[in-house]
Amino acid sequence: MRGAARFAAVSLGCIVVIALAMGVAWSDERSRSAIWASAAVAFVTQMFTFAMARLASPANMLAGWGLGILLRVMVLAGWGLFAIHAFEFPDMPALIALASCLFVTSVIEPIFLKA
Repeated sequence: MRGAARFAAVSLGCIVVIALAMGVAWSDERSRSAIWASAAVAFVTQMFTFAMARLASPANMLAGWGLGILLRVMVLAGWGLFAIHAFEFPDMPALIALASCLFVTSVIEPIFLKA
């Protein structure tokens, strides 16, 4: 459980830094709302996929991680196809924020899966 708490803390820190940096590039209110909403979606997605990978047996860790990657792609596609338009967010900042947050936290995830 310590690995999950550490992953959550580091992921949250990375996501906040990414969202703050992107807020500098897109300074209008709608874009910032889209960035923070995407950051929240990324954090929830990462916590869910991390739990999936941790619950997979050690022999099937790669399969659990692969399912997590598939879920991330599906979340990104769903966010781009449906949610952005439902919330009337600007496309570019919302998608770049979500993809960036998911990518960075996916790269650091294997470090915490071993813990």
